[in-house]
Amino acid sequence: MNLRIRHRSSSQMKNLYFALSGTAISIFGWMITLGAASRYISSTELGVCYLVFVLSAVGLALTSIGGRSAVISLAEDHRFQGKLTMDQPPVTVKAVTVALLVLAIGLLIWGHDMIMPGTVFGELKWVILLVILMEMVTGSGLSTFAGLGRFRTAGVLHGLKGIFSVAASLLVLVMGFGFEGFLWSLVFTGVCMTILVWYSIPVRFSFSFELPTMRQVTSASSMLYLAYLVSILSVKSAEGMIVVLSGAAALAVYGNALLLPTLLIRMFEAVRPFILDTPGDMARSGQYISMRTTSAVIAVMAGLLMVFAHPLTLMIFGETYLPCVPITRLLCFWVVLSLVNYFLVIYSIDTGQIRKVLGVNGLGFAVAITGNWFLIPEFGVTGAALALTLTSFLTILISLLILSSGRVLSVSGLVVSFYKSILPLFALCAALQATAPGLNHSMLYWVLFVLSMLGLKAVPVQDFKSAVRTMRYGMDTGSHAAG
Repeated sequence: MNLRIRHRSSSQMKNLYFALSGTAISIFGWMITLGAASRYISSTELGVCYLVFVLSAVGLALTSIGGRSAVISLAEDHRFQGKLTMDQPPVTVKAVTVALLVLAIGLLIWGHDMIMPGTVFGELKWVILLVILMEMVTGSGLSTFAGLGRFRTAGVLHGLKGIFSVAASLLVLVMGFGFEGFLWSLVFTGVCMTILVWYSIPVRFSFSFELPTMRQVTSASSMLYLAYLVSILSVKSAEGMIVVLSGAAALAVYGNALLLPTLLIRMFEAVRPFILDTPGDMARSGQYISMRTTSAVIAVMAGLLMVFAHPLTLMIFGETYLPCVPITRLLCFWVVLSLVNYFLVIYSIDTGQIRKVLGVNGLGFAVAITGNWFLIPEFGVTGAALALTLTSFLTILISLLILSSGRVLSVSGLVVSFYKSILPLFALCAALQATAPGLNHSMLYWVLFVLSMLGLKAVPVQDFKSAVRTMRYGMDTGSHAAG
């Protein structure tokens, strides 16, 4: 196979470093924030916080109408010259939907007794509504930078958000302001970030628009928007059903367990536009270098998180949340499955099968709801992680069948690209779950896991050589430009 090296300029490599650094600071800041909250507020109050974050995430997804096509356009265009701009109609739609959603969520919180009777959710409903509003507005602004190709600015802002979050939350928690103070610290962080984010966007927005243009934009992105929304609901349905079936305290356990795997997701999202070849080009040429390398690297990192799940949980959240450990390990395996599913979805969209993607996501949503309904009462919070993993596995199988039936890709090539990473990781997860070894034996398991990946040649040596040459080219370009 002829390896195609996609060269990166010095500025693009700097953008990558800024994106990674900012994401890392944001993630670790968020971990410290929630770790402190886990020690200073009750599990029920922490569960309410996670429910607020779920509402914010779903609300942010609901406001993305008219802008989801930018994600695929970004994946298809690696020149990053600011060609993707935020048009007036998407901004108008986003503003209107944010306002309507805040109103709807406010009404939902007002009737909190029907959803979460006897909790502090209703006593602080207006503060909670402010948190949701700030999260949605800030998130909308940060996502705009991706469409504009401003990764360096986005990295700096993500880092600042992590710093503000840690400083404000630690201050109020240590001073004894409790749950209400913690919520107000989130509002403070949101206000500061909203000002910084929207001041930094190099686009002047106008809410004037023509109705035909609005219809054209929403029509062009409606199927992709719905597919994305259903996908988000499939993942977030677990949190909502945990609250309904087991209570807010159980959601605190699940939320903390999901935090470490989220590290992998966020890091992948930060580098995704830089490491992936053009999906359609890869589909036609049959090259799986980026997929193979990325899945292997994420699998190795997921294996490390599985091994260190116990000490990390103890250090970050405290002994009270040690039940998170087996759930964290299972969710680390799910992250790698979701990465595989992401590649397949991108391929399907690129080949004009967006309706089938929507159908697969709809089926996945139904499976997730059904799985959560039966597994959570039986296995507790672990049941939600099981349902999420099974849903991802099912959607992968169906996506493979769709791509195979359309003769878009060789299924054997895709399977070979992934199973050499997934199967050893599954074996590691099963061994850790079944034996619950100490740290030394866990590290031995991880070494065996890495050796098995090397034995299966999950990532050929030439893939790493290609990556090194690409990185070196970017650095050399910067040196020559400076000279």
